[in-house]
Amino acid sequence: MKVRRLFTLLALAGSLAPGAVAQDRDATVIGRVVSARDSQAIQAALVRVLGTHLQDNTHQDGGFVLTHVPVGAQRVLVSAIGYKARMVQLELTPGDTSRVAVALEESVLQLEEIVATGTSDPRPLSETLSPTSVVSGASLDRQLDGTLAATLRHEPGVASGAISGATAQPVIRGLGGDRVVVLQDGLRPGDLASTSADHAVTIDPLTARSIEVVRGPMSLLYGSSALGGVVNVRRDEIPAYRPEEPHGVATAQASSVNRGGAVGGYVTAGTGALALRGEATARGTGDTRTPVGRLVNTQASTIDLAGSASYVGHGGHAGVSYRFYDHDYGIPGGFVGGHEQGVDIAMQRHTVRGAAELHPGAGRWDAVAANVGATFYRHTETGGTLRTPSTADYAMALFAVQEYVAGAFRLQAGLRYDFARYEPSESGTINVGGEQVPIRARTFGSFSGSAGALVGLARGVQLGASVARAYRTPDFIELYSDGPHLADNSYTVGDPSLAAESGLGFDLFTRFERSRVRAEVAAFRNTLSDYVFPSSRGRAIIGPQGGRPLFQYSNEAARFSGVEASVAVSLAPRLLLEGTGSYVAAKFTRERAPVPIIEPPDTTFVDASAYPPFIPPFFGTLELRYERPSWFVGGGARWAAAQDRLGDFETKTDGYAIGDLHAGLRLLLGGQFHTITLRVDNLTNAEYRDHLSRIKAIMPQPGRNVSLLYRVAF
Repeated sequence: MKVRRLFTLLALAGSLAPGAVAQDRDATVIGRVVSARDSQAIQAALVRVLGTHLQDNTHQDGGFVLTHVPVGAQRVLVSAIGYKARMVQLELTPGDTSRVAVALEESVLQLEEIVATGTSDPRPLSETLSPTSVVSGASLDRQLDGTLAATLRHEPGVASGAISGATAQPVIRGLGGDRVVVLQDGLRPGDLASTSADHAVTIDPLTARSIEVVRGPMSLLYGSSALGGVVNVRRDEIPAYRPEEPHGVATAQASSVNRGGAVGGYVTAGTGALALRGEATARGTGDTRTPVGRLVNTQASTIDLAGSASYVGHGGHAGVSYRFYDHDYGIPGGFVGGHEQGVDIAMQRHTVRGAAELHPGAGRWDAVAANVGATFYRHTETGGTLRTPSTADYAMALFAVQEYVAGAFRLQAGLRYDFARYEPSESGTINVGGEQVPIRARTFGSFSGSAGALVGLARGVQLGASVARAYRTPDFIELYSDGPHLADNSYTVGDPSLAAESGLGFDLFTRFERSRVRAEVAAFRNTLSDYVFPSSRGRAIIGPQGGRPLFQYSNEAARFSGVEASVAVSLAPRLLLEGTGSYVAAKFTRERAPVPIIEPPDTTFVDASAYPPFIPPFFGTLELRYERPSWFVGGGARWAAAQDRLGDFETKTDGYAIGDLHAGLRLLLGGQFHTITLRVDNLTNAEYRDHLSRIKAIMPQPGRNVSLLYRVAF
């Protein structure tokens, strides 16, 4: 059993960018959104005032009302599924009531998504200083899966590593674990997912409003180790605005490949100065089915409940929330070194959060924000627990962000300080290189930072660049583990004296946006000193130890470099062709020798690899979609090349191409917006193996899956 307590603090975000400035008197914006084709009202369109948390969904007549809007120049973004988003510029005066009419044109190409991750304030995607993807609205309905990583499989640079369906974790630019920071409304969930491949991410995507993926150095605003990137699930768990009337979403999902089902939803309402929000999700699945048979012991069940309250005033908001998460799932067995019957894992998490944001209204700072969270996490493994002392884990981070804007030029710089302390509850020693190293408390702390620039070269053409220094502390498993880890098919040994990891990342990208074309291409290079990874050092255990690979957590110098691209072309008013491609090359920059650090009985030696483990091959997607506001249909393929640059104990995987189909309806019934999405993955039930799968030697990826999603917004 492992128990982890995590305390985090993120505070102080400021900007010199033009933004909303609170005044003694506010303005009101009243409007109506219609279709440019036939002037019919568009219901459930999202109307947002950029730089603030103010938003509203259009009603049955297409109308919306925004109150307490700060005066001055404001940008209002109006978007709806199946329509091209439109930006409206307003000049508001104190006490003013502005009336606007917005006509949206039908389009399958959504050029303006709002991004909050890695920025000092929410802004359109075209104004972000890093390669960024947003999965929301129609794209979220099409891609929604049972795990966060599976939902993101169409995004450039994002792969998925897993032992079973429940344990899928995002891998960005070849980096996984806590080098990819997974967040929920800007804070880490406080689980063990980043410490081992058999630990699940404790975030269910069913009730997400959007999922933002920030790739590259600017992601360091949310974690000093996040050189790969950040995945932020936005729920607006603590409401930042007070709705004029209750609204929410209810969702149901079913899948055939594991006979799974899920139901969930949330509702937000206002009373007086308070905004209240409630949320609930339940999910259950059976064993996953593959083209060659059932993958036994891969069932899962999840309960996720949350409630929050927030005080909303003219100059900001402050609120608290509580979330309970319970997840039980199985890890398959039967492979060499693993548990014969598999391993059962139960995790439970209680989280209390507080958030506040103040808009001073004058002076240097546009906004000052603070987020604090306390998590109690319990993790139990039956039949395969890695021997690790119970450890209290304390973490704190402070960061500041400054942004300067001059015309088409943006410059942003961030500085961060991270503190971490591990306090094991047991004493003892670990054999490291023949030396008995004592298990002891460790304290780490260091500064990290990033700087990025974005410049507009011509209409719709931008060039961006960024650089960052990353810093990562070893986790408690890398420091204190010592013994067989059956769920992960390994014999794992930590090192209490590991050095902290540091890295230098460079990123260069170009972005092209026109009415019918959107494209983004990025190149990156990450150099890591004292890279922490499970090293074989040329060893393998045989005989009485069950054939498990022996891994010693070690420091090594490594380099990750590559390119990624995404493109979307509107071939006709309702016909869209989309594609992505991602490639990363990783290698150790110093020659590794098979030097035995630990010499148990019956040890054999093999050549140590020159490559880090679990690096995805060249991979991508291609999709053709026909879309109208009321229905849509599409098909495409997910593909990957062969991978023969192998880490220790890895095997080569062949290339593959998998066909997918989807179709759906959007209906307005009873004043509510209903969406039905049917999706077929792995259409031909092809047998293929993903290089990042930990069990690819015994079972292929899931077979044909028919999934049905129903969502209603009210």
